[in-house]
Amino acid sequence: MRNKIIILSVFAGLLLSACSDFLDRKPYTQPNNEDFLKTRENVESYINNLYTSLPAPSQYGIGVRGEEVNSDNILSEKYDMRLNGENNRFSGSDDWNKGYQNLRMVNYFFHYYKVPEVEETGDVFSLRGEAYFFRAYWHFYLLTRFGNIPIMDDFWDGNATLGGLQIPATKRADAARFILNDLKAAIGLIPEARANLYSRSKYSGLRVNRETAVIL
Repeated sequence: MRNKIIILSVFAGLLLSACSDFLDRKPYTQPNNEDFLKTRENVESYINNLYTSLPAPSQYGIGVRGEEVNSDNILSEKYDMRLNGENNRFSGSDDWNKGYQNLRMVNYFFHYYKVPEVEETGDVFSLRGEAYFFRAYWHFYLLTRFGNIPIMDDFWDGNATLGGLQIPATKRADAARFILNDLKAAIGLIPEARANLYSRSKYSGLRVNRETAVIL
C-alpha cells in the first residue's frame, strides 16, 4: 500500500510539472520580437502589412487626381497652409503622426530582421528592398509637407526617453539625400517588373518593383 502511495505521488508530481511547463509556453499568436522575422514567410507577412498605409483612390472620392490640390495645377476651395509654407508639427499633426508612425513600423523591420544568410533568397532580398522603398516614401511624405524634418533611421523604442526622442530636424537637402540613398538600396535589391517573377506570378504584379523606386 505504501509503495502505491509513493508511486501515485511521484506520478502526480510529474503530471503537475508537465502542466506547469505547458501553461508557461509563449502564446503562438504573440510573436517574439527576436524570433519573428527569421523566415521568408514572416518577412513577407510583415512587409505586406506596410502596404495598407499607402494612399488609395477610395480615400479621395474623385480618385488619385484629387491629390492635385497639393500642387499648383488645381486651386483648392480652402486655404492651404501647406502650400503657403505654414505647416508645422502642430498645425499638420495628423500628417506628422502618420509619417512617423509608419517609419517606426519600417524601422522595426530593419531592427529585428534576422533571416539567416543561407536563407536569403531573391524573394527575401526583394522584400528587404521594399522596406527601403517604404522608408524612403514616408520620409518623402514628411519632407513635402514640412521641409526640414528629423530623419528616423533607426528603431528608437530602446531610447524612448524624453531626451532621447528629441531628435533634431535635418536640413531639407540632407533629408533628400537620405531618401535617395534608401531608394538606391531598394533599386539594388528589387528586380525589374518583367524579371520579378515572384511578384508577378503571386500578386499579379501588384507589388513595389524597381521601376516604382526609380519613379519616386
